[in-house]
Amino acid sequence: MKKLIVFLILSLSVFSKDTSVTIGENALNKFLTGIGGFSGSGKIDKLIKISYDWKMYDAKINLIENGSEFEAKVDVITDGKIRQGTMVGKAEFSYDKEKQLLNIEVTNLKFRGLDFFNLAGFYKPQYSLPVNLFKGDKISIKKNDKETVVLNPVIYNEELKVFEDYILIDADIKFVEEKN
Repeated sequence: MKKLIVFLILSLSVFSKDTSVTIGENALNKFLTGIGGFSGSGKIDKLIKISYDWKMYDAKINLIENGSEFEAKVDVITDGKIRQGTMVGKAEFSYDKEKQLLNIEVTNLKFRGLDFFNLAGFYKPQYSLPVNLFKGDKISIKKNDKETVVLNPVIYNEELKVFEDYILIDADIKFVEEKN
């Protein structure tokens, strides 16, 4: 049994990337809480004419193996009447290595409890969270009294994986010498 565990640990380390960042589900939800709610207004001008205001708040992401669930509360206000409901969807994640941003786009939105109101065409949640895999600052190394080497870290082969309770972003890194 011990040999199997050692083999698994060594196998996983052979295939690991050079640098990685783990973002927990709690951190994502604290980010959403920090952003707060969103609001807007609209008009229905078909069979009936109604102006309304809406607000979305208490957004939450639940990470599950290879996926996610997004949920938020929604209020629609018309003529002083408040309809309370929820919006649910799927959060899709991508990593922009140039800007070092975790991008979150909510898709497949469905609204519940809002009567005939469907805000899917009016609001599409999108968020960007800075995630530095490796800070892009140049690194200066003094080789001797006359020579300094300047290296630029460059990430490549980045991968984003969603697990239950966390997201893992990892990549390989190379250091490219800056020529004067």
